[in-house]
Amino acid sequence: MSEGVLDPSDPEDVQKICDLYDNFEIITVDKIDEFRSRYSAYNHAVIVGKGPSYQDPGTLDPNTLLVCVNHTITQVDSCDVFVALDIDKLRSLAPQLNKAKVVVCPCYPNPARIDKSYRLICNFLSAHGFTGAFVPVNVPNMQACLGPKAHHPSFVSIGSLSDSGTLAAHFVTRILTSVLTI
Repeated sequence: MSEGVLDPSDPEDVQKICDLYDNFEIITVDKIDEFRSRYSAYNHAVIVGKGPSYQDPGTLDPNTLLVCVNHTITQVDSCDVFVALDIDKLRSLAPQLNKAKVVVCPCYPNPARIDKSYRLICNFLSAHGFTGAFVPVNVPNMQACLGPKAHHPSFVSIGSLSDSGTLAAHFVTRILTSVLTI
């Protein structure tokens, strides 16, 4: 990279990139334990997805985490976590993302291209005034498409995914380890 240009794939530049976005927090591996502790009171999670299975979750117990997958964020007033795999969904839903306390997506969202990294998502979030936490995650599927550069050591890794619902379930059970039931 040329002098002064930050490379989102370079672990040494990640903190500098994180510091550029002061209206929201980017959760790195170094911050994951503190992030987990903020959500340790949640023992249960409700994951809502679109389609025929979507139902309004109604009033939830205070210890229940509400996780919205893709367009379900348009159906709620607020949620704890929003999850998406695709850059197009993130782009189209960016104005709605302020409803979420946390946004989770791959470091390199679908369609997997090395130039569409978490930095592009940070730009969407910043442009729309997002003030929560952003958790970019490593997903083996992206590494298969893009090679080893798609694994970012600065961010947490999560299991293989076939869809956003699976990402939501993996995030809740593997990252927010206090959740006992979904």
